[in-house]
Amino acid sequence: CNSPSSDKENDQILIRTGETGGSSPLSSSSSSSSDRYFDSVVGALEDILVDPAFAAFQHDFFEMDYSVFTAERPAGVGRPLECTEIFLRYTDLVEGYLEGRLKETIEDFSMENFVRIMHSQPERLTGDVFDVLASLVDFEEFADLVVDYGKDTERRLSGQDIGEMLMVRNLSIDI
Repeated sequence: CNSPSSDKENDQILIRTGETGGSSPLSSSSSSSSDRYFDSVVGALEDILVDPAFAAFQHDFFEMDYSVFTAERPAGVGRPLECTEIFLRYTDLVEGYLEGRLKETIEDFSMENFVRIMHSQPERLTGDVFDVLASLVDFEEFADLVVDYGKDTERRLSGQDIGEMLMVRNLSIDI
């Protein structure tokens, strides 16, 4: 026979917070604790994603393979299997990179706990951080990211950056 308090305990999800280093239950009574944990992880992810080291990491990866995604194909022909292999390699590398950096930043960080909280709060999954995370699980999101990188790279290589596409003229108006 289960008592109401043991049912409540079974429904709670444990998270570890970087602030206390201890475990706290994720329930209605501790939603502010899970919110702080979620916010601290998202803040750390934002810092990682704007770090020049991550930009260089992503640039180097895309530079190797963007041409596979941007290559012209006959109408009705999808992307080659090689694109899926590149996606899986990217996912493994970026997940490992992000998780390693988060573990350096947040004491007792657990990707499983963070994912569990994300699933419980889907309304909070907006913004650049979640676009990058989406590129780790959604092939089309990843492919769009690589194609955009490829287009930017090809535009730079052809000398058509935004400064060269704009023309400035001086106008003289007699009053």
